[in-house]
Amino acid sequence: MKPGKGHHGHFFCGHRFCVPAFLFEEFDRQLAGADVDRALAWMQRLDQRAAESGEIIEDPVKYVRDAFRESLKAYRRLGKRLTEN
Repeated sequence: MKPGKGHHGHFFCGHRFCVPAFLFEEFDRQLAGADVDRALAWMQRLDQRAAESGEIIEDPVKYVRDAFRESLKAYRRLGKRLTEN
């Protein structure tokens, strides 16, 4: 795992939330290996959307987990894995 720049113990730190390394590892296990660059890009897009909307995120871990689940469902409906375009 190549963590992004940010707080100690975080995989990603954005403007609206941080993703702890343990949460990325959870996603990685669910995907049976995640593309780190794609994961970072997804988190950056999610953070950007949250910043643009002005949404207040009280529980960042729940917020990112829920967004991950929704993304995973959408890809499955398309017959793809999150690691595919």
